[in-house]
Amino acid sequence: MTIANVDAVPLYLHCLGRAAPELQLRGLQIWRKLLQSNMANLSAADRSGVNGDAISWFAAPGVAPACQERLAELLQVTGAYSISGRDLRALFGLLRRQGPSNSTPPYATLLLRTLCIMARHGGPSAFFDFATDSAGILRTTPLQLPTSKGYSFATWLRIEEGGASEGGAGVAAVQGSAGRALYALLHRGGDTRGVIAALSGSRVVLRCLAPKLTEVALPFQFQASRWYHVVITHTTGSALSSSFIRMFVDGNLEASSRFKYAKVPALKWKKKKM
Repeated sequence: MTIANVDAVPLYLHCLGRAAPELQLRGLQIWRKLLQSNMANLSAADRSGVNGDAISWFAAPGVAPACQERLAELLQVTGAYSISGRDLRALFGLLRRQGPSNSTPPYATLLLRTLCIMARHGGPSAFFDFATDSAGILRTTPLQLPTSKGYSFATWLRIEEGGASEGGAGVAAVQGSAGRALYALLHRGGDTRGVIAALSGSRVVLRCLAPKLTEVALPFQFQASRWYHVVITHTTGSALSSSFIRMFVDGNLEASSRFKYAKVPALKWKKKKM
């Protein structure tokens, strides 16, 4: 299930805060499961300011310890995704000693554990969400396919639940690719030459246009809702060696194969008159 209406998020928490205690616990548990391991829902919750609402509820007088525990579990999920400096200051402010006796708050251990879990962030600190078939990054300046030694491509990659089979990977689609494209280095002159790499199920499919089409598949089982660091290297080869394609996942060589390297003409740059 994906959150379609961001404005409904604070309304949900507002109504839940006025429900019966057992409904509050159940509602917070369902809300955490809805957000956990779902980048689209986490993004929607972040835009709605869910961290600030949860912290305000946590700090409200008369909140039961069981409800604070559930709110802390929610913050562990949403805060690990993104949290503002203002919300962090609010959390640290709750750790101040209280009352005339200058005693430690009873929930201090819970908050410290929550902050530690929030800090265990996996994957990149910033990323693009390519959730639709038309999403991607398109360069407006020419990018020459290297002709001497080859090239390497590196990216963080995460597939949402159902993405591997339904084409919902967090990467862009390119027309003519065999699945969800990772990258395309193409030269369009008299004919199209270059290479396209795409994610298709449990493999990365590469197509070389030189100008005849050659294709190779590098197998790897990407698990949903997990970040991977993927590096693909493509060497040109020489008179005594073949050109090779290699795929590294999280620093380990997972697949390799001989693969043709497209020969493209050098770009001709036009000088601008000043």
